Amino acid sequence: MRKYDIITSKFKRENLIDTIASYQLYYQQSIGKLVNETSFDENKVEELALDVDPENVLNTMVEIISTFNKEENFDFIFADNIRVNAMIHALKDFTLKNEELDKEEKIYETFYEKIMDDKFFTVAMGIYFEEELKDRVDYWKGLISKKTAKELKESALKQI
Repeated sequence: MRKYDIITSKFKRENLIDTIASYQLYYQQSIGKLVNETSFDENKVEELALDVDPENVLNTMVEIISTFNKEENFDFIFADNIRVNAMIHALKDFTLKNEELDKEEKIYETFYEKIMDDKFFTVAMGIYFEEELKDRVDYWKGLISKKTAKELKESALKQI
């Protein structure tokens, strides 16, 4: 029953919007940092044109809920896993789509390790995240209606 309750809560419109906005912002910050640390081409971010697919975020949410639903500090674990999954997703997309990248396997391994050791996301990224989150939330509010949130919740419940 716990999974049901968590999905019901996390897939409420407001929570869904917050999670998707957070995931997208973590993802885009990660792409920016990866470009900055591996390429000196300022146009690389636009050239790669990478962004999140909301369906991936929703699947990630269900996976996190299914995996950690019995944990006492679930909300912290959920938020942390959204951040980590967004950063790894960005790393995968960046290494797969960046045709000019040399030694992509080594770059992937190096940054994956930094992400997993909590050495990738910096204080400056955290400050920027807090400053930008409201704008992202406002953007997603325009896209996700109550009806859409209800449909997404029903879909998530079918997955458990």
